[in-house]
Amino acid sequence: MKCKYCGSSCIIKKGIRKRKKKTLQQYKCNNCGRYFTDAPMEGRSYRPNVILEAITQYNLGKTLEQAAKSVNSQFGEKIYARIISSWLKDYDAICSYHRIRKDIGKGKSPVFLHRFEHKQVYRFMYHRKKIELFVNKYFSGLAKYLENVAKECPEELFNKGDARGSQIRINKINVKGMKVYKGKNNACGLAKLALSGVKDNKKRHEKIQELMLANDTATIAVEVPVWLKPSEFSGMKLFSGIDSAITGHIDIIQARYGMIYVLDYKSDALHEKPIAQLFFYALALSVRTGIWPRNFRCAWFDENNYYEFNPNLIMLRNEKIKEGDRKKYWLDIKANRYFTSKGFNKIMEKGLLDSLKGKKVK
Repeated sequence: MKCKYCGSSCIIKKGIRKRKKKTLQQYKCNNCGRYFTDAPMEGRSYRPNVILEAITQYNLGKTLEQAAKSVNSQFGEKIYARIISSWLKDYDAICSYHRIRKDIGKGKSPVFLHRFEHKQVYRFMYHRKKIELFVNKYFSGLAKYLENVAKECPEELFNKGDARGSQIRINKINVKGMKVYKGKNNACGLAKLALSGVKDNKKRHEKIQELMLANDTATIAVEVPVWLKPSEFSGMKLFSGIDSAITGHIDIIQARYGMIYVLDYKSDALHEKPIAQLFFYALALSVRTGIWPRNFRCAWFDENNYYEFNPNLIMLRNEKIKEGDRKKYWLDIKANRYFTSKGFNKIMEKGLLDSLKGKKVK
């Protein structure tokens, strides 16, 4: 265990803290002198899964009173509408969907769910209301794909034993000039929040996906099946030697800042580098939706780290692109739609622009 404040391992047990519903072990850090407990959500009397379930049920369409009644029945608690209202304010920075929830109207659940049995069960879901609000006409191909893939997905390709996107190794990939940016993103905070209420490691992905889909304003779909047939990557050097269909399931798809983001949760993002996997996901989603690749960005993350890259640089560096087709992979950097936060500053912007133009990046 490490100190929650300074990260030091020089900690000792120092008494207990009594709460209404539990007693917590208290620790003292000999490095910074601060006290803390091992509670995943410091300062909360209620269990993390109770808080998250209440927020989620409200954002999925229930009233505060209905959400409180449902959570009380499910967990044997005694919470009230005003308590859920306070939690919504406390977690407003990352669980921000409640801000626009009043505009979604009444009716069926905003989330569509379909279970794919592709050697194992995948819970494909998309958020109807977010698609209506945030996916514009330019990306209508994505909306149509999400709405129809449950009926039109070629199940035989996923159950054949062909190449999986998460296992492919792209041949002799040239990443010269391609930068992977480490930044800050709400995905990290949401992952940390979701995992605070998970005891079964097998459900980590599922809980993160559910929390993000229901409660943020960017995630529009999870566990999305994608595929490429041999005819769709024929002649590409990157896939030479692969003569069967490639399939996969995208962990998370987001729509933000005028771009489509393909995200993958990794339990140890710092030591992972799933560039080939995410590149395939972005390319396959582009082919399936008809949206030009230049509109996609890829990222992987965990509770503490977020890494993002432009998959188009792989194509531009490794394949011979006809001059007339370069516009499919080139997005005018002056449009300022690529960067996810102010942390990606002018220096990084210049580096990306130079790498696309073939200049040496310092």
